[in-house]
Amino acid sequence: MTTVDPDIGSLLTTPPPAISQQEACAIAKTTFGLTGSLKQLTSERDVNFLLRADDGKGYVLKFTNEMEPEEQTDFQTKALLHLEKTAPSLRVPRAVPTLSGELWQELENGSRARLLSYVEGSLSSTLPKSPNLAIAVATAGAKLVNALKEFAHPGADHYLIWDIKNAGTLRSMLPLIEEAEQRGLVETVIDAFDERIAPRLDNLPWQVIHGDLNPQNLVAEDETDLEIGVLDFGDMVRSPRICELAIAAGYQLDFSDVGASLIRFLARWHSICPLTPAEVELSADFVAARFATIITVANWRAQRYPENRAYITRNLALASNGIRHLTNLDTNGLYEALADRAEAKPHKEMS
Repeated sequence: MTTVDPDIGSLLTTPPPAISQQEACAIAKTTFGLTGSLKQLTSERDVNFLLRADDGKGYVLKFTNEMEPEEQTDFQTKALLHLEKTAPSLRVPRAVPTLSGELWQELENGSRARLLSYVEGSLSSTLPKSPNLAIAVATAGAKLVNALKEFAHPGADHYLIWDIKNAGTLRSMLPLIEEAEQRGLVETVIDAFDERIAPRLDNLPWQVIHGDLNPQNLVAEDETDLEIGVLDFGDMVRSPRICELAIAAGYQLDFSDVGASLIRFLARWHSICPLTPAEVELSADFVAARFATIITVANWRAQRYPENRAYITRNLALASNGIRHLTNLDTNGLYEALADRAEAKPHKEMS
């Protein structure tokens, strides 16, 4: 296998900071004035702890990767402050200041300690897949896009390998994909991206997006109370806003009838955050590009971190199956079909 170490950024190649639970407890007390129990959470590049304070309130104590620029930490934090003001009903984390009133504490190891409120609920990945869950995810995603529409920050235009608008750059990483069929699927998607999406990117609506509305970042109380909460704003970026929909939709599609489930998702999103004809027309291509990104980056990371291979490659089957179904999907007339659906009519439910 050819070894290619793509320029995907030091955040994905630098190990998370070495923070013990004892050190985290001390920082929680001295920096944020909180004591309680700590449980480490999974994270791609940071170290995160669930802090259950003595009064029962939940927090996430985050220690940033030492390679994360301060501008990115500020970007993520200011976005949460923006949402707190513009969409207070959204179930998203809230930034909690230090005892001295700062938004984070610089540490000697180059990391930053941040504290966020904990969004209670079960990960949506643990809930049964259903049309109702898909509609709830579309509702939350569209409201979030609306709430971030006016948010701007100098750190928004950074490079992120997961950002779908960069799908064309995956071509240089094709040798990293071990299975020939998967490699062929990704190459087909990249060809379509270069032909159909790339020439039209600049003409699509752009804004800051969350960038990773996957089931591990979405929570709900249970399958009967599907008011979705959104976690982990670490992949925020300014990009075509249809990327937000594509990421969220990909995990909610019913492959037994991919066209109907995509239209259903689009209809709910469109009723809250109206889409342009071009966004609807290209929606399936963007979902496929997300799947291609999952396959490519997962193969690269599995080779780099073989001890975590099972976790890293957990979505390969979903992504490969998704590309197969989307490749055969006829999207001609999709916007017209969407416009005819009653549930796609815009309404005032914004946040």
